[in-house]
Amino acid sequence: MSNNQSCKSNYNKIITTDDVDKNGIDLVENKDVQKINENGQFLTEWEKEHQSELLDDLFRVIDSITEKDSNSTSYKRYPTVIHVFNRCGIMPSNYVVFDLETTGLEFDFCDIIEIGAIKYIDHVEKERFHSFVNIPYKIPLSITDLTGITDQMLSDAPSISEVLPLFTKFIGDLPLIAHNRRFDMIFIQTALFENGYERLFNETIDTVKLAQKYLPQLVNHKLSVIKEYFNLDYSSHDSISDCQVTSFLYKYCFDQYTVEHKNDYQLSDFDNAIFKTVCTILNEKNYDTTLLKVSVGKNYVDINFGYYQMLRFKRKGKLKYWLIDIDFNTFKKKYSTSIHHTIASRSEGLITRLFIEYPNQLYEFTDYIVSEYQVCKENNDTYYNHVMNRIL
Repeated sequence: MSNNQSCKSNYNKIITTDDVDKNGIDLVENKDVQKINENGQFLTEWEKEHQSELLDDLFRVIDSITEKDSNSTSYKRYPTVIHVFNRCGIMPSNYVVFDLETTGLEFDFCDIIEIGAIKYIDHVEKERFHSFVNIPYKIPLSITDLTGITDQMLSDAPSISEVLPLFTKFIGDLPLIAHNRRFDMIFIQTALFENGYERLFNETIDTVKLAQKYLPQLVNHKLSVIKEYFNLDYSSHDSISDCQVTSFLYKYCFDQYTVEHKNDYQLSDFDNAIFKTVCTILNEKNYDTTLLKVSVGKNYVDINFGYYQMLRFKRKGKLKYWLIDIDFNTFKKKYSTSIHHTIASRSEGLITRLFIEYPNQLYEFTDYIVSEYQVCKENNDTYYNHVMNRIL
């Protein structure tokens, strides 16, 4: 039996993959990492804010097309849906690595025959998911030769409609990691759509792209080459074994990334001086500062009271400023300061940016600092009392 005969027939795409890429339906993978709309234009700010609503509209249109063609003898798949998946902007420590084996490379007429996944918390394996998937036709001989999966192994396996809810429950909302994620996500999203399940919106990471960055010396970045380079003793084209190789590769790249960005999460001398000045201002007003802590993130340095954020400073990038949680017009009326200040960005809440150059300039806003302290203390006390009441 030929490969073409073994896979499903009479499958006609109404939109080709080339059409999808050309028209910008793939909202993630463009090289500029900027989202573009169906007309190939960059998304407006409004479109970015309402992206989920726009996708829902897209799904409704596709669903109506499906309903319209329900009496047709030919089956149609819709790459506009399966190309929607999210990029992960960070290197997480908690994630699920997953891998698929399929009856071929063409998602529009081939099927998933094996799903494997491993869940990691703080990079430590916690749980595995594995299932073969029954299909209504014989596996191509070339696929059996490649994967070792036989018709007999699938004979008692559950259908894809039974496996999918178990898989989605296993992954939850954790980031997904795959080697060549586009391939795996296309098959998963298509299967979910065809079986009436909600598409995945988990953030995703592609270890191919990471390997290209952190292992540029390799001739290519196939898992077999990765496995040989690191001398890993795992089989190939087996979903769990491929997950293990992928997870090893991800952890290697994560460590390289951590070294590369080790200074991103360290407090500068100025940050420490800011924190010390805030504590001094409050101590002079007889406030207890033992619960004040300073933490540094990717872009911001926060001074927290217990579990609550009290003050925020933007300390990374070209612009460095203090975010005052007062809308800009109110701030201008309340403070007549010579310190440069502007309105914050929409993502920051349209509050006020104050460009502090010296820690002692914080004294000019003692009333604001005291007010924020009091609010956070009250919130923290309420939380603590609530927890203690439940315990007692």
